[in-house]
Amino acid sequence: MLCQKCHQREATVHTTNYFAGAGPPQTPASMDLCIECFAEVDPKRAAVMKRPCRYCGGEFASHRTLPTANVADDQGEEISLCMRCEAEFNSFVEKMAPGFFNFVKHMATGTGPSMPTIEQIEALAGAASRVDAHMKQWVSQRTSNDTV
Repeated sequence: MLCQKCHQREATVHTTNYFAGAGPPQTPASMDLCIECFAEVDPKRAAVMKRPCRYCGGEFASHRTLPTANVADDQGEEISLCMRCEAEFNSFVEKMAPGFFNFVKHMATGTGPSMPTIEQIEALAGAASRVDAHMKQWVSQRTSNDTV
């Protein structure tokens, strides 16, 4: 598939933006872009996509926001993850704040809350150090198990 913007390079970035707010659910906006055109649209996120996985150095598969102490007011730190680290990252966050990722599904379908609950946000307040420490330990154990 070609980039929707330049129509010259292969589209390697596929995004879907969901719009929350009052009123009926809006249709998600999808884009299929090459990394160069995506860098023009969202330079910060494109830079994250060009980096290897924060924890193991593997190939980029996804990005997440590392929660900060002020998760309700702050955007947090965008980090790059490989596929295996993304699954563990999501699993660990879900244990700290059950149902945290469900709001994305609700935004897409208009069937429930389109934002995390106050309880979920409070559970993640200051979680960056816990998530980071867990991921580093998990990768260290995974690496030592992979070499045995």
